[in-house]
Amino acid sequence: MAKSIQKLALIVRQGPFQGRSGRDQLDMALSAAALGIELELVFTASGLLQLLPGDKQSEPVLPGSGKGWKSLPGLTRVHAWSRREDLETVAGQAGILSLKVQAASRSEISARLDRCDRVLVL
Repeated sequence: MAKSIQKLALIVRQGPFQGRSGRDQLDMALSAAALGIELELVFTASGLLQLLPGDKQSEPVLPGSGKGWKSLPGLTRVHAWSRREDLETVAGQAGILSLKVQAASRSEISARLDRCDRVLVL
């Protein structure tokens, strides 16, 4: 019998609307959150672009993803991380992002990923 997933880590590497769908990462996070799965989100520098406010990143037919990321803590327990240098590069300060992201070292992020039932790289 398969073990149920209690804690899922998502490593978000792509910026908004890169690849086939710019919402793949957000859709995966929302799906897991709707099932009550605790999330550990790790954003790379490009992935952090999804959390920037404003409509500049959205296309006419798709809403900006900032509101979706912001809604996650209302659905489940969420911890969001990024390397300090990535946060400084993208946001200058984490306060402007639509989701609270904490700075962490590579080893701290690795330790958190080790405590998850599954890790997905998006």
